[in-house]
Amino acid sequence: TYPCPNNENIADCLTNVDNNAFTTYSNFFTHTHNMCYFLQSQVWQEETEQTVQRLAVNSDKVSHAMEASHRLQVDILRGQRQAIEYHRQLLENGSYLSQAIQASKENVVDMLAEFKSSTAEQRNMIFEVFERVSRLQNLVVSEVNWLYTVVFYAACLIVIYIVTA
Repeated sequence: TYPCPNNENIADCLTNVDNNAFTTYSNFFTHTHNMCYFLQSQVWQEETEQTVQRLAVNSDKVSHAMEASHRLQVDILRGQRQAIEYHRQLLENGSYLSQAIQASKENVVDMLAEFKSSTAEQRNMIFEVFERVSRLQNLVVSEVNWLYTVVFYAACLIVIYIVTA
């Protein structure tokens, strides 16, 4: 054995080593490095396989999620189409309703104008009837007054005739 303290440089330790020991050291060192690289590549390969498996699992989950998302988007699209159709029908019905309200408004205006003219006509007829009744009353009152006057004077003549006779 060739002792070498931990704090000494490897090149300085190997200066006093014979050829046979150096070859053994070189082979051992090379094999050790090869074994390290092999073990590191084994670990890397295992980690890579695990990563690929996790990626496959996650890809499957993403695929299922995307299928569900696609179905949801199809349902949403169908719902949006129905909503657009309902909005179109509402707009069309609103237009019809607006036209019906406008026609009703015009009918109400025409009815009110007709009612106003009818009311004015009836008012004129009522005033005309009251005027005729008033004239008839004046005629009756004047005729009754004349009759009362004739009866009064006739009664007075009879009383005078009776008193003077």
